[in-house]
Amino acid sequence: MEKFIILLAMLALIVSCAKKPQRDYPIKPVPFTDVQLKDSFWQPRMETNRTVTIPYDFKKCEETGRIDN
Repeated sequence: MEKFIILLAMLALIVSCAKKPQRDYPIKPVPFTDVQLKDSFWQPRMETNRTVTIPYDFKKCEETGRIDN
């Protein structure tokens, strides 16, 4: 009987110490059109992609016939 009381007390302690789950996710999504990168690392790379890499790739796709597919 004494072991049962100890077990019951331990179970009550575990249940009382358990964290209650959050009701909502703390981070809210935003539309990608609202995101702006204005730092010295990503912004220059994105500009290079926009002005050099993407036009070059598109030109190569036209030259090799990939666009026709």
